[in-house]
Amino acid sequence: MSKKYYWLKLPKDFFVDPKIKKLRRIAGGDTYVIIYLKMMLLVINTDGILVFEGIEQTFAEELADNIKVVLAYLTSQGEMIEIEDDQFLLQRVKYLIGIETDAAERKRKQRKKEQGVTLSHDSHDMVTTSHTEKEKEKDIESCFLKKEESKKLKKQPLSLLKNSPLPIPKKVTTTDDKIIMEYDRFITKVGK
Repeated sequence: MSKKYYWLKLPKDFFVDPKIKKLRRIAGGDTYVIIYLKMMLLVINTDGILVFEGIEQTFAEELADNIKVVLAYLTSQGEMIEIEDDQFLLQRVKYLIGIETDAAERKRKQRKKEQGVTLSHDSHDMVTTSHTEKEKEKDIESCFLKKEESKKLKKQPLSLLKNSPLPIPKKVTTTDDKIIMEYDRFITKVGK
């Protein structure tokens, strides 16, 4: 049986969120924020659902006074809602949960290894050495060079085309109309 790993993805602005800042301003607020974080971790594998175990008469009686304050605050701010008599949903948790099995972790590492991803010795940046990516870069580069060459040719007079590495159309004559038509056909072929 594979293990499941859960994690809580806090946004970088979690502690500057107005609701969290307001909770922190209450006397003992830092403790309440830690209780809230711990509550989110406790319900991470139940998609944010907090279950009343029925040890006391009410859910609030089962909890310590500090937790009652946090629950009251979360309810007043719409962060926690009652979905049944014995179940409460911490709204934010379902958007902050990450999950992965150990098999998925192994497969992810294997894919990285197969792609040739290695860590640079000088920095912690990822360096990719995939063969297909190099081929794609060469194709893009050669296509770009062809387009650049055709742009240069369009700007050059026909007399300079004799020195060009690209073949010159054979039917170019001294008649201006024929030269322009052949030149346009040539540029169209080269541009593709």
